Amino acid sequence: MPNTSINISYNGTSSFVPQAPNQRQYALDRTNPKYLRHATLTQDCITLQVYTSSVIIPLTQLYSVAINAQPALSWPPVIISTSGSSVTTHPSSSTFMISASSETNISYQWLSSSHSQSLSGSGFFPLTSSVHQYLNPTSSTLTLATSSLSDSGSLYYCSATNASGTTKSSIFILNVK
Repeated sequence: MPNTSINISYNGTSSFVPQAPNQRQYALDRTNPKYLRHATLTQDCITLQVYTSSVIIPLTQLYSVAINAQPALSWPPVIISTSGSSVTTHPSSSTFMISASSETNISYQWLSSSHSQSLSGSGFFPLTSSVHQYLNPTSSTLTLATSSLSDSGSLYYCSATNASGTTKSSIFILNVK
């Protein structure tokens, strides 16, 4: 493996700018040893060149192709923020939200454990839009169309999933007054 050097420059102020030199790799075609081509890797793209013909491929596209081919190269979604628990009055609506980040598409599923289920230890169950009380249970925002006093103390969380795995949000508590 060839040695790699990194040049770091400092301009004398409080600004620090690391700079890596472009890396160039030459390769001979095995079927034609006289056919020289090279690839130049910069911080944001790779350039493939054969004589005067070249193509520039942004690294983001390379990452996307690599992750689609091998999802293990990515990571599960990262939950950036949540709306937190909700206090509402009967019969008002209530909304819970999360914000997640991922290199690939994210699918969402909200789950709930009503207050009576959590006391009996029944666990969480996935919400569906067939229950008209829940709007958008497979998006990053869940809305409960109406809240009743029996909903108070119900627990909710959102599961964010991509090809690399699943991340669960923190628990949201619905308090109805």
